[in-house]
Amino acid sequence: MDSTYKTNKYNMPLFEIVGFTSTERTYNVGFAWLTNEKEDNFIWALQQLRSLVRNEGSLPKVILTDRDTALMNVVGQVFPTSAAMVCRVHVQKNVGSKIKELLKVREGEEVEKEIVWANLEKAFMHLLYSDTVDVYGDRLMEFRELCKKWPILLRYIEETVLDTDKEKVVCA
Repeated sequence: MDSTYKTNKYNMPLFEIVGFTSTERTYNVGFAWLTNEKEDNFIWALQQLRSLVRNEGSLPKVILTDRDTALMNVVGQVFPTSAAMVCRVHVQKNVGSKIKELLKVREGEEVEKEIVWANLEKAFMHLLYSDTVDVYGDRLMEFRELCKKWPILLRYIEETVLDTDKEKVVCA
């Protein structure tokens, strides 16, 4: 579940709901124009989706979101048996944007942005794709060491992903 912006003359978010097959194909489930991305609008959209599902056994087991707080807050209200998870691709994009933003200038010096960005992004991707808790721990230490020169970036990643959602970040 995700929303797109500025795609219409009314500047209303288009809330898109897609499904994902076992063969790694996506398909459209539904769309809704929302006046904003507040909880009451997400509840309405999810209730409309819920009303289409006649068989309780057909309810989704997992719902992936783009980490929108309002959406994450209400998924359990409408789909109490579904696990609300965070899409790894969205996390990667958000962290990649933050890395680029923070590496523009460091302490008054120009940074070799492309090399540093590539190394940080690669290390973060390895962290996200850890197979076990032990591997995750090792990669987290490596990532923290790599980020010593950029404490603002490390703090951002820890506060927005690692401390809050690390168990919820999955790849569809």
